[in-house]
This record gives sequence, C-alpha cells and structure tokens, in this order.
Amino acid sequence: VPPVFEALFAFKGVYRSLTPFESDLVSNETSITRPNDSANGQSLASLQLTFSLNQLNDYKKWRVESLDRKSSNWMNKAAEIVWNCTHGIISKITMDSVRDVALTKYTCVYSKRKVLYFTKGYLKYLTKTSFDTRFRHLNSF
Repeated sequence: VPPVFEALFAFKGVYRSLTPFESDLVSNETSITRPNDSANGQSLASLQLTFSLNQLNDYKKWRVESLDRKSSNWMNKAAEIVWNCTHGIISKITMDSVRDVALTKYTCVYSKRKVLYFTKGYLKYLTKTSFDTRFRHLNSF
C-alpha cells in the first residue's frame, strides 16, 4: 500500500490487506486519459457536415408558420446569418462564426438569443431529418 493511503485506510478502518484489484486502483502514479480522434479519423472540432439552402428554407418556412410579421422577420434574419456564415457547411469554425456574428451584430440580448436559438433549433431539425446525430453535437459550439 502506498504510504499516502496508509493513514486514510487507518482512518476509515481498513486494516485488512488489499485485494489485487484494489491495489491496482491505489497506486502512486496517476494516469491521464486524453481523448483521441474517433475511429473514422475525425474529432468533433474537425467534423464538417453539409446542408442545402433548400433545407434551410424548409426549416424557416416550418418555423414561420402561424407567426406574426415581426417574428417571421427575425426568422428570416437568423436564416440569412446562418447561410452567410456557413454556406452550407456546418463545422466548429462556421458555428463559431454564427455565434460571433450574432453576439457582435446585436446589442439586445433577446436579439442575440433569437439568432442562436434559431441555429440550435436548425441543428436539431437537421438531426431529425437526416438521421445524423452529429448535427446535434455541433450546437455546443
């Protein structure tokens, strides 16, 4: 038993010797597990997924249904920002770009939220319509 743990074991009332499994758990060395790239050679940061302008327009039409003119204007603005920042490619870089544009272009927190929530909803929509869950994971950027 490493000396560091002897006092802890005595305090906790562990006086028996450790099993081989327990002694493997208790060691003087610590190991760090670093995530590596997935089996297909891509990490989430390097992942690039595509979508079409038609898909974006379909989502926008679906969101605008039964909304008043002011709300539909925000959906149009948000869709325009998404398209201008991504040009059909969703990646960490393009999602950062959407976020940066929304945060710098608008001063009102509600305006920023409208664009960011539209984008988050669009990624969720793409996840469901394309059966590709990787879209949903990119909303963390």
